[in-house]
Amino acid sequence: MDANDHLLGLGKIASNLHGLEILLRVFLCEATNQKFIFPKAGDAALPNSHLTNYDSLGDLVIDYNGALSASEKHLNVDPSVVDTRDALAHGRLMSPGTLFPDTALSIW
Repeated sequence: MDANDHLLGLGKIASNLHGLEILLRVFLCEATNQKFIFPKAGDAALPNSHLTNYDSLGDLVIDYNGALSASEKHLNVDPSVVDTRDALAHGRLMSPGTLFPDTALSIW
């Protein structure tokens, strides 16, 4: 693995985290009977909903997990995914070397 492969892998993780967030938002809109409208060019405003609010991924995971019925609890999202997302989004990664794959990444 070289630096390009490493960066491609990180990009895939980031894309999956973005996908998780949009799926949580759509689920929460449907679970709470909120009308969700995807913006179109020229839209000045949209109604406030789980799709358009500024909730963090952590808040979305809590709301999603709380919306699941007892028989759906096996579908919980592990809240620790938020730490990974935050580390990537806020540049909180450190590595002691330049060899890839780097398995000694520290998240702080």
